[in-house]
Amino acid sequence: MENSSMFLTCTGEWDDNAMKWNSSDVTDAYICCTEKCKGPVDFCYNYCKRSRSSASDMSKYRCSQMCEDQRKMCLDTCSLISKHVGKNNEYIECANKLECASQDVNCLSKNKKEIVDCCLKSCTPSKEIDCDKNCNYLHSFYMNQPPSLIRPGKKSRKNSFNFIVLLVFIIIFSLIFLFLIKRN
Repeated sequence: MENSSMFLTCTGEWDDNAMKWNSSDVTDAYICCTEKCKGPVDFCYNYCKRSRSSASDMSKYRCSQMCEDQRKMCLDTCSLISKHVGKNNEYIECANKLECASQDVNCLSKNKKEIVDCCLKSCTPSKEIDCDKNCNYLHSFYMNQPPSLIRPGKKSRKNSFNFIVLLVFIIIFSLIFLFLIKRN
């Protein structure tokens, strides 16, 4: 694992007793990175709840959507640590082979043994990665995805309503315009 950029703080930790630096493997670095995402994202959601309490539903939705985008971007950035935790890691490839697309929790749960076994066979152990630890961590990670704090469908209903209102105004103004033209 490269010791650069934002991942530097997750590359290992100092052991005071042994007086040495212990390097992290890919899984520990990914866990560290995703934990670092939680603080700013939680702050964002709390900000939306506190400061938007009297705001409209659409305003609350937009604020929460920004927090959700921030969470996804942070997790996507963490996945750049290694191909073993990236978007197309061994676990996801094995889940897709068993047609557990979109990380369906029920499918992952039902096929846990097959997916984890496939992941272990696909992974080559090295100093950088403990395959057993990584495959089992990825299983628990995808099984316990935090639920979106945004109510699904809220945006589409609001946008549909806004579109209908806009369409009604256009029709009314068009009729008034046509009426005025015919009078002259």
